[in-house]
Amino acid sequence: SLVNAPLDNDTAILFMPGGAFLVRCPTALPFAENVLPRLRDSCKALPRMLVLNYKLPARAESCVDEAEAALKWLQAQGYRRVVMAGDSAGGYLAVELALRSQRGSVAGCVGICPWLDLTLSSQALT
Repeated sequence: SLVNAPLDNDTAILFMPGGAFLVRCPTALPFAENVLPRLRDSCKALPRMLVLNYKLPARAESCVDEAEAALKWLQAQGYRRVVMAGDSAGGYLAVELALRSQRGSVAGCVGICPWLDLTLSSQALT
C-alpha cells in the first residue's frame, strides 16, 4: 500500500500537467498511479509528488517562471533532489526548466510526449 510507504524527505517529483497552456489535462493522477507503485517496489522510500497548477490560459514563459518558483520553493523546504515531470505542455516545462537550471539543481526530468516546438515550425509538422 502506498498509504503506509515510508517517505523520502530529500526527494520530490514536481509534475506539470499538459493542455497546450489553455486547459489542464487530468494526467497527474494516472501518472502517480503508474509511477509511485513502481517506485515503492524499487526504492526504500517514496518521494513526495506535487502538482503545479500553473495559471491558465498562459504564455509558456510565464508557466516556466511559475515552475522555476516551485522548484526554488521545494529546495527551500529541504528537498535536495527534485525530479521535474510533465506531459505535453507540462513536458515542455519539465524539459525547459531542467535545461535552464543550474547544474545539480534538478535530479531528473521526465517529459511524456513533451511539446518541444512551441513555434510549430518543425519540418516534422509539414
